[in-house]
Amino acid sequence: MVGDILLCMPLSIFIQVIQVNYKVEGLEEHLNDPVKQHHLIRTLPARMRRQLLYKRKYIFAFHENLQKLVYMGLVQFGHVEKFKEKDQVFVHVMRNASIVDTTNAEPHYWLVTESFDKPFEQRHYTFNSAEDVENYWFDLMCVCLNTPLAKVHLRDLRVFEGPLPS
Repeated sequence: MVGDILLCMPLSIFIQVIQVNYKVEGLEEHLNDPVKQHHLIRTLPARMRRQLLYKRKYIFAFHENLQKLVYMGLVQFGHVEKFKEKDQVFVHVMRNASIVDTTNAEPHYWLVTESFDKPFEQRHYTFNSAEDVENYWFDLMCVCLNTPLAKVHLRDLRVFEGPLPS
């Protein structure tokens, strides 16, 4: 369950996932200590834990991150009943994933379309090791950075600005 994941998360990862933009007593000392920074949230001193988990705002931020992973096909939510708390939802981490390589798409401002003569390659991944996960994220980053989006053609600008000067 999401609530269990958060309590079993090391402080060092919790801080990377959840933005803490308020003062938490002792937080800096824990983060600067090579051992204490990896203590689980549930094992932190009660006062610090209460401050970190104040008003359950962290659940919404964490749930948004999980939702992005759902869109990517990396996790799945279990059966969600109406009005169920976000921390009472089961999460299944997928062992397999795929990436569609869109780097050979035609340049466009916001749209990726597959051409008949150059179909997109689909890469499949099975996560058996940390190296498999690293390879997935590296390949995903390469596809994202090399897909020709946000490209504006000069001919498209003429529609908005009128004819080009001679």
